[in-house]
Amino acid sequence: MTNAAINNRAVTGSAAADLQPQSYSDAVSLLSLGIAPVVFSSETFHIGRLDSEQHEPIKELRRQNGKTHAFRFDSRNDKIANIAMGPGIEPMWDVSEVRVGENLLLLAEAIEHQLRRWFFRSRTILRQSRPLICLGRRDRLLSNALEQLGVQNPDRRLDVVAKWSFDLRLLVPADPDYPPWLGLIADVGTANVIDITVSELIRLGVNPLGHYVGLLAGLDEPAPASHLRLLGQVAEVEGDCLVLDDVRGDAASNRVAAAEVFIEARPENLEAVLRALYPRAAADALAKLRRTRAPYLSGDRKLDKIRATIENLNRSLGNTDKKALRLTFGDGLSASFGALLDQSDPRFPRMIETTRPAMLFGPSGHDQASQSRSPKSEVALYAVLRALAAAHWRPVSP
Repeated sequence: MTNAAINNRAVTGSAAADLQPQSYSDAVSLLSLGIAPVVFSSETFHIGRLDSEQHEPIKELRRQNGKTHAFRFDSRNDKIANIAMGPGIEPMWDVSEVRVGENLLLLAEAIEHQLRRWFFRSRTILRQSRPLICLGRRDRLLSNALEQLGVQNPDRRLDVVAKWSFDLRLLVPADPDYPPWLGLIADVGTANVIDITVSELIRLGVNPLGHYVGLLAGLDEPAPASHLRLLGQVAEVEGDCLVLDDVRGDAASNRVAAAEVFIEARPENLEAVLRALYPRAAADALAKLRRTRAPYLSGDRKLDKIRATIENLNRSLGNTDKKALRLTFGDGLSASFGALLDQSDPRFPRMIETTRPAMLFGPSGHDQASQSRSPKSEVALYAVLRALAAAHWRPVSP
């Protein structure tokens, strides 16, 4: 359905150590999703409408009035709808009162607009919308690992940080008795940061040959996974210039100045730069990084981080200082975020049962075994999985 975090909390903590697997129905009942329903303070609000053929294109309207209004083209009536982005501001053009539930996409545009402005103050924005992707401000995983090892003032241009994704979606429940609703889909992972120019890396002893380089992408450029717009692969180093192979379309030529480009933030490049900057602490820092990175990638702790972030958004909504998040619109309609969706909510999507994957064993994976749902076989399978994990084997899906 989404890339939102999915958490099965049937077996956690000491329960896992008991080797007592939960039944399928028990496990399903505890599923949670990283989706926070948007809660509105009223069932109606005021919007403005204008004829799309008699005014500027919507892109121009957003450029001229984006600080005070949010706009969206409504295909139901071929009008451009708008909502005022703050108290005391009126919608533009023909104003009318409408129902919240019938204008959720316009409200999603307004909420996303305010989230983007709020995050922009303190975070690096990688992508502006669908989804909004930004880097965390406080979660400096590599810097923290180096500081714990006694490194004073580690270079923040080399780091591993939290990477957040926020996407407002109109969702339709499986139960036809419930209307569509607006949800904030939140996800978290990590991103490598190498904001050190290639010329400086060469001076540090890092060899750029064979690695891809690029320019830092602007906010209006597509950069879904990184803030680097790749230009090509380094084939040669000629003085202060790099000769590129596999040249991308955005490159003006196959030669670029080493002082103007950055190396792709792949794991192996991060490790190479780390070893160049901190040769004595690098190995221990990488070991610490693997442990501190795990909660951002899967499991209960990932969902806990998402839940805490939603709570922080709501907490900011309750603050009165100028830096707080504002989701109160022109006529007093306000929005906040509910608790993460779990299966006790009727809006939770229906479960679709699929066949269990076969287990592959042996050096080439030729030996296969199917999975049964009988209690005894589940206990046996769980024991086999633990034994395989201890032996550095992993189950593989076909």
